[in-house]
Amino acid sequence: MHLQTIEQMTRGAVDMLFRYAAAVPEDKLTWRPAPTATTVMEILQENAVIPFLLAEALRRRPKTAEGALWEQAKSRAGALETREACEQACRAGTEELLHTLRDTPAEELDQKIVLPWQASVTLLEAALVHYWNLTYHLGQVAYIQRLYGDTNYY
Repeated sequence: MHLQTIEQMTRGAVDMLFRYAAAVPEDKLTWRPAPTATTVMEILQENAVIPFLLAEALRRRPKTAEGALWEQAKSRAGALETREACEQACRAGTEELLHTLRDTPAEELDQKIVLPWQASVTLLEAALVHYWNLTYHLGQVAYIQRLYGDTNYY
């Protein structure tokens, strides 16, 4: 897969997630449709942190699951108390991740690393985790919108 394609698809997924999130009323950002459900705000916070974690994983190339990566990524993302703060952090983290991917020599992209949730992936697969996570959570946001009665497409 070409790096340009990864960059284009990832940026497009960021745009789409935050376009849908912008349509969520303030009072629904923290609404939990079921006791164990994730809120839209929690989804945005996670997507703001993940690219920082993945960029650091690409640089450090851990061979075992490092929980410290989560804490470091949260710290890098900053205070994520608003939709706008999440979007700003997600966009900055995405650019950092994509820049780190571009700086990784092509012959090293097949090297395996271990992510904090025990997944063993290549460097290229790690870079794609952000895209996958964005699209997965976009579906969740759209479904939450349906649950409170918003049937529009954004």
